[in-house]
This record gives sequence, C-alpha cells and structure tokens, in this order.
Amino acid sequence: MFDVKITFGNGETFSPGTRLYFREGTRSRVIDLPGAARLIRRFDFFYRSALFGAQGRAIVHVYGRR
Repeated sequence: MFDVKITFGNGETFSPGTRLYFREGTRSRVIDLPGAARLIRRFDFFYRSALFGAQGRAIVHVYGRR
C-alpha cells in the first residue's frame, strides 16, 4: 500500500505514513488521527499487487470507535 488519504466531514485531509507490504491475513498498525473526534467522509487507498501480473481488488476492513 503506497498511501492512504482520509477525508473528514469538513473537507480537511490527512495522509499518514503508510508505505506497507501485506501478506494474506495480515493487518496494519493502529493509525491515530489528528484533532478531536469528527466525522470521516471517506478513505482512499492507493495500492498495487506485489505479484507480477496479479489482478483483482483488495478487501479492506476499517475499524473505528465512536
């Protein structure tokens, strides 16, 4: 995964340092967001497969607290 862009409800964005490599069944670390609690409008994930010629889509699960 090259980058993650998080867009908040007020239009501000945050991109934590995320150049990560995942194997099947692995997880990322916890990513603490800046500022007070607020609405997240969207996540944009930028990635590509490490396997030459691999195709398909990634499955991403995002967990958060209220």
